[in-house]
Amino acid sequence: MKSRSPDNDTWPDAQKIDAWLEWKKKCALALCTDPQARAYLLAFGSRRFQTCKNRIENYDGASITIPVPEDCWHLFESHAITKKRQEDAKRYKDWIFDRLEKVNVYGIESGAYGLFRDIARDYVHNEYHERRVDSLEAHLGNHQDSDTPLSLEDLVPGTVNSACAEAINNEYRDNAEDVAERCFKNLDDREKTAVLASWLGLSLAHKVVVKAAQCQHTMLYRAKDAVCRKMKDEISSLYQDEDPQSLKCLYLFSLHALSERSVTWGRKDSRYHAVFVAAEEEVCHG
Repeated sequence: MKSRSPDNDTWPDAQKIDAWLEWKKKCALALCTDPQARAYLLAFGSRRFQTCKNRIENYDGASITIPVPEDCWHLFESHAITKKRQEDAKRYKDWIFDRLEKVNVYGIESGAYGLFRDIARDYVHNEYHERRVDSLEAHLGNHQDSDTPLSLEDLVPGTVNSACAEAINNEYRDNAEDVAERCFKNLDDREKTAVLASWLGLSLAHKVVVKAAQCQHTMLYRAKDAVCRKMKDEISSLYQDEDPQSLKCLYLFSLHALSERSVTWGRKDSRYHAVFVAAEEEVCHG
């Protein structure tokens, strides 16, 4: 019998789970004994990097070269095994599995996908971020509550506190989870479908999306706009005293969290299997 390729999404779920569990036990892909399992996990990580690359290129027109699969996985392992979630001090590797009531391939891979997405974004930012060069004497405005000029040089002595920045980001994420939870439970299936398809990088006019939603694509675009309005209204009502920039950051974090919920929701409904398959095909075939 011809063996199934681990690069193919038809590889049995039980074997995918075994591959992930062996990696969890060994803590390093290089120590895993099954060559097909290693190939499957490498392909999984590489595809996730490719997905993020495509989205970023579509957004700002950048030309990005992603690492080879082994390097993609090394970045993932470095993050998953060494970094911890602030709220429970669990390493991300353990969180991928321990957050599930029952071990299943969709639950494992949705958690891993979220980590790969963050890692890919950090990689692109570090490797391709355009550096600006400004004069230290460039006028930025005035000091708060005074007419004293403020220049870039005034800001140089104090170094950036990375721990503080991380704490701020964690606060945004915590608040965003609350906003997303409030919003998601008030969305109808059409709105959830619009969020899911957008997150997966599919056009709302794609035939599998339209079929799953059981409505015309014009209604899906209206649903997507409605979701954005609902989220902005929710944030504005909960955080009335925040400045516009903070509200914008919270909106982006909340949209991220809402989208992740849509993936979990869609994975549980057989109507959306074709949507996930279509998204994978677009990634694999460019």
